[in-house]
Amino acid sequence: MNKAFPKSFVYNRPKNIIGGDFYWLFQKGNLNFLAVADCTGHGVSGALLSIICSEALNRSVGEFKLEDPASILNKVRELVKDHLKHSNEKLYDGMDIALISLRRSDSDQGSNELCFAGANSSIIVKTVDGIQVLGGDRQPIGKYFNESSFQNFQMSLKNEDIIFLSSDGYLDQFGGPEGKKMKISPFLTFLRSIEDQSIASFESEIISHFENWKGEEEQVDDVCILGFQIN
Repeated sequence: MNKAFPKSFVYNRPKNIIGGDFYWLFQKGNLNFLAVADCTGHGVSGALLSIICSEALNRSVGEFKLEDPASILNKVRELVKDHLKHSNEKLYDGMDIALISLRRSDSDQGSNELCFAGANSSIIVKTVDGIQVLGGDRQPIGKYFNESSFQNFQMSLKNEDIIFLSSDGYLDQFGGPEGKKMKISPFLTFLRSIEDQSIASFESEIISHFENWKGEEEQVDDVCILGFQIN
């Protein structure tokens, strides 16, 4: 991560010692793939499923040579379902994931092409025009009653733009003055309050925000949030 994106951070906090959240990076020339994923379960069961799902990501890009995120997620779903069918795992186990590809510009002033696909996941993009949320498809990686092909969402980004990928553990944490879930709107309000700070400050601010929100409440889920600035 530090070599690919020197201005980046990862906050990875499992509910137990190990868990089902993971982040993933794959580089292919000037094309970078990044993902944050949330596998069913916590602890050992979640961690074992994360191994299955991360290997499916590696195969989809490395073995099957896929490059657009939607096609990768379609193949990952196929591979994960096939594995679960022949294992002792529950058939309806699976994964939520935000996956992006970023084609880097050779020019300092050129556009960087972002392509995103998500399974029950979104990403947050910060540009000079403000902060926006790109939502993925409302279906998981795994067996699902209303399964359809995943869709790509594309946009051009400039150097200095910032991208956040996160599992739902951060936003689903109970806390605050009323002991409720954080959810997306208060988190976006928080991000806007610190948007003029550097990416280095974002890491400490995001961690402090989570800890202050959680307070004395028990952590309810694995937490993984990743942010990086294009440079």
